[in-house]
Amino acid sequence: MIQLRGVSFSYSHDDAAVLKRVNLDFAPGEFSLITGATGSGKTTLLKAINRLIPSFSPGTFQGQVLIDQMDVTNKKPQQLAELVGYVPQSPDESFVAQNVIEELAFGMEQLGVAPNEMQQRIENIAARVGLTHLLGRDIEALSGGEKQRLAIASALVAGQRVLLLDEPTSSLDSTIASQVLALLKELSTLHGITVLIAEHRIERVLPLVDSMVTVHADGSVIKGKAQAPKKTFTPQTERVTKAAQPIATIENLAVEFDGKAVFRNLNLELKSGSITALTGPNGSGKSSCLWAIQGSGARSAGTVLVNKKDPASLKAKDRLALVAKVPQRATDLLFINTVSAELFESDQASGAATGSTAKILESLIGRIDPTLHPRDLSAGQKLALVLAIQLVKDAPLLLLDEPTQGLDYVAKDNLAKQLKRLAATGKAILLASHDEEFVSLICDQVIRLEQNAI
Repeated sequence: MIQLRGVSFSYSHDDAAVLKRVNLDFAPGEFSLITGATGSGKTTLLKAINRLIPSFSPGTFQGQVLIDQMDVTNKKPQQLAELVGYVPQSPDESFVAQNVIEELAFGMEQLGVAPNEMQQRIENIAARVGLTHLLGRDIEALSGGEKQRLAIASALVAGQRVLLLDEPTSSLDSTIASQVLALLKELSTLHGITVLIAEHRIERVLPLVDSMVTVHADGSVIKGKAQAPKKTFTPQTERVTKAAQPIATIENLAVEFDGKAVFRNLNLELKSGSITALTGPNGSGKSSCLWAIQGSGARSAGTVLVNKKDPASLKAKDRLALVAKVPQRATDLLFINTVSAELFESDQASGAATGSTAKILESLIGRIDPTLHPRDLSAGQKLALVLAIQLVKDAPLLLLDEPTQGLDYVAKDNLAKQLKRLAATGKAILLASHDEEFVSLICDQVIRLEQNAI
């Protein structure tokens, strides 16, 4: 179904090949896992197949791509829309409509699907990925995990013969992730759809896939049997801090949307040296809770004090000195055209010594070419860059929303060590995450939000 012959690609500003003489074959109905270290080129490989590269990411491309025995090397992505569905790492990048049902219908409208069949497909796929109750919602009102489900459903509902998915379960709770993966397996097995899925949390994908492709940092790509990776997680160790003091006090915090409570009566004290997790299913209010604590998000009730000050009452600059936050969509904090410029600006803004942000970044995922534009980084690299920018600040409270998205095991272990070091210096850390393994590795306490309850 898919054939790559001698495929090589390097970005125009980088002499090193991200992909180097890649030869791969995927059969009709094959379910294949794409793995590799953070930034190794998994996303580049998927985009080379559906021709987003080099169409939208300029660079030097060599080789041949065939899909269903058709040479698509010189075709544009829109010319493959009837054949190939794609779910990007950042769902917001792919949305074109205002609400959920219009987004699901859009692709089918472009392909000329009859209205009655469109309705049937929408109802069927929405039920299978847990979107039925959200069909009438505006996309802006969805949580990060709900947006990820919508992006997956939008690809599935159009009925293409090839599905390319880039970290599709990174923001999903375990129940929904299992349902989505089971549906993908069914589509490949019963309907002959070829599915390629790039994932870092591969333990839940391994039992389902037929093959595994590993993308190496030197540009080589190897296909073989699925096998578990070597994990490098450092065991949790007891952190000793001197005379832990309250950093943040949250009392009776409540958040609601459209008059409906997301959660009520959250009471929490975050002390220096502590690492706390917010968990719960998609849409339970984890991101809303972090924004409410940070001061930019709405509160329907309750008080938040960080070092005896309410962040919501402060000017933006003063708030940043009190609370550092990494949002779920990390790219919201990247606005300069090179990595080096982002790193320099971060040091200047935080008053840190030149090179401080770069040092943190390298400790997380190794060195990144400083001439790269942030948009050309992988999702894991973008997240690591934003983490470094926020970690370098001397804010007493650090808020992290899904901080392990797109990170491989090595990068996650490095992040865990970095957060432990920060906690040991007296910071308080609150993170929202679906990554149960990471939470158990690093957190002292867990707050679960579910069905308006704490």
